[in-house]
Amino acid sequence: MKVAVIGPGAMGCLFAGLLFEAGHDTWLVDKEAARAQQITRDGLRIDDENDSRVVMVNATADPDVIGSVDVVCVFVKSYDTTVAIEGCLSLIGDETVVLTLQNGAGNAETIATSVDSAPIVCGTTVYGSTLVGAGHVVHAGRGSTLVAPFRPAGLESSEKVAGMLELAGVGTRVMPDWQTIVWSKLVVNAAINALTVVSDVQNGRLVEDQDLLKELGGAALEAAAVAAALGINLMYNDPATEVARVCRATAENVSSMLQDARRGKRTEVDAINGYVVKMAHSAGVKVPINERLLGNVLKKGLQGSDRHP
Repeated sequence: MKVAVIGPGAMGCLFAGLLFEAGHDTWLVDKEAARAQQITRDGLRIDDENDSRVVMVNATADPDVIGSVDVVCVFVKSYDTTVAIEGCLSLIGDETVVLTLQNGAGNAETIATSVDSAPIVCGTTVYGSTLVGAGHVVHAGRGSTLVAPFRPAGLESSEKVAGMLELAGVGTRVMPDWQTIVWSKLVVNAAINALTVVSDVQNGRLVEDQDLLKELGGAALEAAAVAAALGINLMYNDPATEVARVCRATAENVSSMLQDARRGKRTEVDAINGYVVKMAHSAGVKVPINERLLGNVLKKGLQGSDRHP
């Protein structure tokens, strides 16, 4: 397949490298021409528990040179989604599928406002990646990847994407309901990410400290209550237990939001806790812990794309 990966961050670089190694005609789309030239010249460096290797992926800041592709993979930060997809419309042809594996919620809806007819596939992944430098990532963890069609009659497109990822060694399962998989991850991220930023700790510390553990479980239960009010089923029955399990399984991980905060970069808190708060208000659900976490991250000057009440 011919694939374009939009966004040279930690996950974009990792997945571009994996797809290229699997034999896909893979392009990495960057907004910065100089960085794209560097990646084309030097390749992507991927470090994992087994080795360090360089993958010679083509990168460009001009999507027009690529032409239409079979799959567009969107990996930019949530607040950059509109600009990124609008700038890459030349990649989308009659048979193109658009895949979002981004953090947070609202990304597929944003893509849909710019992409009229192309099938959109929503996905979540527990793969972990840390950006060390331009085109250099540490592959920190593996796990399940789930995809589902955003629009009706999109099952075939989801299966096409799943096959592409499976060929790259990314175990992928097709699900019937995109909201279930997006909200199941959103509940976990809302509890973990902002709390790691506010406390400046790795994931595992959240279950070692009793006060943090209480806050962790409370944030997850609030987000799950919003999902329930919206009629969305989650993939687990006990949100507090699930989020604690994820923290223990990723104890040494630095959450993506904390990575951004430590670099002084804009965070995705609005697409995570901010989205929970916005939907809670519309559903009439009280979420004081998520409101507090959102406010505390914003006070640090690490705003997302919008301010929510």
